[in-house]
Amino acid sequence: MISRIWKSLRIYFCTVFLCIGLFSCATLPEEPISPPSSEEVIPEIEPEIAEEIPPEPVAVVKENVSSPVFSGSGLLGNIPYRNEKDTEAVVTISMWESGERRVLIEEAIEVFESLNPGVTVKAEFIDYSGYWGNIASDAAIGKLSDIIEMDRIHLSTFIARSLVVPIPSFGFSIPMGIVSDVMLYDKVLLDKLGITVKSPVTIDEIERIGEEVYIKKGIKTSASIGIDFLEAVAGYHGSDIYSEIKALDSSSTRRYFSILDRLESHPYFTTSLSGEAWNSFSPSNEIKEGDGTALIPYSSPYPYAYLSLTTENNEALVFLDWLLFSEEAGRIIGRAFGTPLSDSAYSSDVSIPPIGTPEIARKLTEYEAKLGKLSAEEAADEFVAEANRILLRAGGGE
Repeated sequence: MISRIWKSLRIYFCTVFLCIGLFSCATLPEEPISPPSSEEVIPEIEPEIAEEIPPEPVAVVKENVSSPVFSGSGLLGNIPYRNEKDTEAVVTISMWESGERRVLIEEAIEVFESLNPGVTVKAEFIDYSGYWGNIASDAAIGKLSDIIEMDRIHLSTFIARSLVVPIPSFGFSIPMGIVSDVMLYDKVLLDKLGITVKSPVTIDEIERIGEEVYIKKGIKTSASIGIDFLEAVAGYHGSDIYSEIKALDSSSTRRYFSILDRLESHPYFTTSLSGEAWNSFSPSNEIKEGDGTALIPYSSPYPYAYLSLTTENNEALVFLDWLLFSEEAGRIIGRAFGTPLSDSAYSSDVSIPPIGTPEIARKLTEYEAKLGKLSAEEAADEFVAEANRILLRAGGGE
């Protein structure tokens, strides 16, 4: 009798436990999915991006050259992805950067390569004094890097010789950042002397401070000269220096040489870049902590430098897009090249100096050295005549 009761109880409890188990399976959530292994890196998805993801699962193409986080700015058009499996790609880039900017570019390249397995970016850095000679040699043998750092005065020549290719929405180059020229000065020194610098600073103000610093400390004042300043003087008066040169109009050039002649008439001015002066003239991205800064009336915002493509290499275009427009690269580079394009009002419809500008810049330096032997008016008129001949010979004065 007892054995039959015990048997009945066992059957009853087994049935109860079975029902509880089935009910638990039907209502409780599944066990958490184990985290991915070290070989399966799943990128974090930002909230804005997550809202755009469709409910159905989307296949991920691992050999895609695009970064897992940055899928393209869209500013350079619809850049196609790489679909070839087990293939490697190499992107080459030439730059004249050194110091901190070179370090930041190298760091950005490392991050890009980590985000894009199979893509290697090979960078060469050449001092600016030898940069264009090296680029000319590479061009002569057809070995230009996929991406080259470019400045305004050389761009027209590269376009005319078909050495660079168009970039969607940007013409033949993309600015790396936007800067303005500023006067930097030794704030500690001027504070000790009780001298205040107004901003924007005028030529009269620079003369006044320069004389006082020279009398009290024997330190000279730097004068800003060169083709960029000549362009700025013309622009300040609503003109274009190259249009004036084509028309043999020396109005802005006379203003420029008059300013230079006026400054050089004082014993405390120097055009040396040796660092012996209390001030210097630099792009705004050169400002260091502790520097005194003052705006220059003639200056207006301009690209610090450009990047140009020499080939239609798709991976080069992807790297260019990532370097200039991705948040990852932006966090690394910051404002080392000026205000990023995404933060500035920049139009790609800007004037490019004509073919022959590098030679004109060298000729300007020659005539700056002749001041004293020539009057400002004589130097300006002779320079403009020579520059006009350079433009006509180079094909930039038609």
